[in-house]
Amino acid sequence: LKIGNLLNLKILELYSNQIKSIPIEICNLLNLEILDLIFNQIITIPVEINKLLNLKELYLSHNQIISIPYEIGQL
Repeated sequence: LKIGNLLNLKILELYSNQIKSIPIEICNLLNLEILDLIFNQIITIPVEINKLLNLKELYLSHNQIISIPYEIGQL
């Protein structure tokens, strides 16, 4: 089972998993409403995150993010 195939997924909680980057496949989950990636080791956010037009809540605190893409403001 690949995460990119979970097209009807609305909530994805991957907090406290030592994730270093956001898998690009997550950006194809167009029905996603809540994405929780707190307490990981994420440094960058993919520009493609702007595809998540149904995203209502995005949790990224306690990571190592060095910059936020401009496109995230379009959500």
